Amino acid sequence: NKVANEKRIVDSMIKRGVDGITLVPARDGEGDLRHLYELQELKIPFVFITSRYQGIKADTVMTDLERATY
Repeated sequence: NKVANEKRIVDSMIKRGVDGITLVPARDGEGDLRHLYELQELKIPFVFITSRYQGIKADTVMTDLERATY
């Protein structure tokens, strides 16, 4: 499960005391997103790149992949 792997990595980063995280969402269905709510509770900033999870309030950097290929 990609979300479970994402959670494992985020939990590891929390334990290491990172100042922030850039994250490309796993996007394999709904999954358990508690690890992202935990980041918010701990006030660890994070930014989604290329996509995002609905319902998780965070900054997102998007790319127009179609236009970027030219």
